[in-house]
Amino acid sequence: MLALGTLFICLSAVAAIIAIDAAQTTVSRSATMRPVDGTGSDASTYYEFAGFDSIDGRPVTVIMIAPDQGPASVLPPGLSQWPAPGHAAVSAELARLLTGRYEGRFGPVDSVLTAGGTETTTELRVYLRPSAEHSPQDVGMSPIAGFGGPGAAESGYGAGFLYAAPLYMVLMLIAVGVALPGAAAVVIAVLTVSSSARRRGAVLTSLGATRGESALIGSGESAVPIAAGVALGAIVTAAGGVFGLRLEQFHSFYPASQFRQNWGALVLALLGAGLLAGLVAVAAREVGRRYRSRELVVAGEGIPLARAAIAPPVILVVIWTTANSQSSQYRTLAFVVGCTVFALLLPSLVAVVLHGIGSLLGSAGTRYGSPAALVGGRGLQRYPGRTARVSAGIGLTVILLGMAQLFASMLGGTYYVSEQALEEYGTSQVTARSDPAAPGVAAFIAAESDPAVAVWTLDRYSGNDFLPSQLVMTCDAAQALDLTCGDQVQTTQPGDALRRLIDEAATEDVEIVISDELPPSPSDQSDTVLTLISRDGGDLDVDHLNKDAYEFIPGGLQLASPYAGSMATGTVQQAWKGWTTLIAALATCVIVIAISGMLLRDASDTNQQLLPITAATGASAWLTPLALIRTTIPVVAASLLGTLGYWMLPMGITPSASLSEYLAYFQPSPTFAMLAIALPSAISVLFALSTAAAQRRDLRSRQLHE
Repeated sequence: MLALGTLFICLSAVAAIIAIDAAQTTVSRSATMRPVDGTGSDASTYYEFAGFDSIDGRPVTVIMIAPDQGPASVLPPGLSQWPAPGHAAVSAELARLLTGRYEGRFGPVDSVLTAGGTETTTELRVYLRPSAEHSPQDVGMSPIAGFGGPGAAESGYGAGFLYAAPLYMVLMLIAVGVALPGAAAVVIAVLTVSSSARRRGAVLTSLGATRGESALIGSGESAVPIAAGVALGAIVTAAGGVFGLRLEQFHSFYPASQFRQNWGALVLALLGAGLLAGLVAVAAREVGRRYRSRELVVAGEGIPLARAAIAPPVILVVIWTTANSQSSQYRTLAFVVGCTVFALLLPSLVAVVLHGIGSLLGSAGTRYGSPAALVGGRGLQRYPGRTARVSAGIGLTVILLGMAQLFASMLGGTYYVSEQALEEYGTSQVTARSDPAAPGVAAFIAAESDPAVAVWTLDRYSGNDFLPSQLVMTCDAAQALDLTCGDQVQTTQPGDALRRLIDEAATEDVEIVISDELPPSPSDQSDTVLTLISRDGGDLDVDHLNKDAYEFIPGGLQLASPYAGSMATGTVQQAWKGWTTLIAALATCVIVIAISGMLLRDASDTNQQLLPITAATGASAWLTPLALIRTTIPVVAASLLGTLGYWMLPMGITPSASLSEYLAYFQPSPTFAMLAIALPSAISVLFALSTAAAQRRDLRSRQLHE
């Protein structure tokens, strides 16, 4: 157990080094990739940010580039040569995804960017060069002097930088989900053997050893498992230096080369983590020595019914408060305070539950003559507080790690509104911001006229004032929207498609213009949005439309559902949520193993006292159910109550309770909830069975010697 706790502390130190290095690499790479404005003789390259496309829900950074001075033109970082006209260069991660339905999405691919050509190792990025028939000026590209350095634009960030998890959140997750459980496991492991350590200390003192010498001997015993934990951490780190770290489900990759590049810092981190584990063990040993009287069970220990009765009202108050508040800050504060109060009340709640279970088991043991039910039940019934204080650590772990998972999964209401709209309307309507006069736009619309009709939204303004927005469409498009072509168009009862067009416009006052001259010619004081609407109301093949758009239009259109922007944020957030769920599950396992070991030590001591009776009667089958009662029941009760709190406390702050675009919401993970119950149950059962089997072997050995 001490080795496992040390391993987690070592892994937290290594993970912190990796997180810091990855964040610094993202910032430095992003700085070298931002364009530097150039005019006249300074200009060497044409550049234009085309937008964000989407592959499997993941954002793709789309940029147009072209040389201005032939070989003297400055290439973007990661490129060694210019793509041919009409061709593309893509990141390694994007190249891996351009198969199947995404094959040929951006046209012919000439090269793959090197590691320095992306902001993160898993960023999806594509550089497109316009075809020979389109000059950079024709497609609206701007001259730049180069990339990075003084004068670089403050904008121009790619998806890798914009969607990266904040470093402070990553470090907080590592501290709460890895380092803290590791330190707790070290403390529990030392306290579990504190009684035997005190007996050894008494023997050494009687032999003339000083207190310092006794402590040194005890520290030496801890050094071996701590060294084993550090060695395991070194093996895991070395494996990373050979194979790298890639988790496909979480879109995460840390290459082996960066492991090797940071080997010095990683070695120091491992040594520092081992030293920290040793200091924690020494401190825990001193606590065990000073407060050994707390291990003694005081007769007549009371049942904290009053404190336990407060827990259900606390949950109801938190649910009601968060559900009825319209302030994200107040909702979050109420949730955190409620979780803290519930966590403080959890030991009392566990104690009451264990007392009730113990009463039932004790009565059943008396009625049916079951030694295991009688002994185990009376132990839970008479002294539930001691067992509850230990096992409640599992429930507290579930709540703490569950809060980390909830905050990691927090998304704005816009995402959930978009999710509902996307589920209701699908991709029957897709949009893109586009210049109607851009080369290839008219040809693209004509080519896609069979499955879809085109409508242009002109959001007009004069100075700081908005003018009524205009929906410009052909007579064919108007008929597809159930409108009548004529001098006046009635919109008193618009259909779903037209209603959504009006809702997406910048102003509530919307004018519908029927014109055969499309695309329209907007003024400089208007923003234009192209919308393609399915003729039959079914879903449009967005991937096919975008692939065709790249063929007709330099830089493409990045067509997507009006709700896709928020959904892309959610896709990235889901990967972050997966990380937190995985780490929380592993941390729960560590704490469960440590606490199960402590409970089993107590159960084992009880069984050892009963072994003479067992040997005299020749019956040993009841050792297994006794171990299960003393270990599994407290662990399962604590994990169930902790999971119940994790699931119920945020009920008023989930999208199913109420939904507003202006509030943030938590989304509990069913996977984490199931693991928080299943893992403690399985681990405690295995521990109990192994302990009972060992005691039966001990009993048989005694019988043979007798």
